Amino acid sequence: NYTDTITVRESVQDRTGRGSPGQLNIVEGRVEYIDPRRGTFELRDRRNRLVVVAVPFNASRGVIDRFNRLREGDYVRVEGRSAGSDRFDLENFL
Repeated sequence: NYTDTITVRESVQDRTGRGSPGQLNIVEGRVEYIDPRRGTFELRDRRNRLVVVAVPFNASRGVIDRFNRLREGDYVRVEGRSAGSDRFDLENFL
């Protein structure tokens, strides 16, 4: 017996509580590391998972200003879209 098609309806990463790719979600936690060259920061969420948050190149001036003021240890809430189990594309600081 052989199969021609396998359809994946939900990946393990989508079941981690961050929602489906493309869907707006909120993640919150403590900033652990900031990489201004790459426009990313690492956030430790309430489940103790490390999430890499990426600021898009076309982000609004307000988002860029807030990113530039971030410091390690800051507690933040962000809105964006999941880009995998441990990556999040930032849309806005809340």
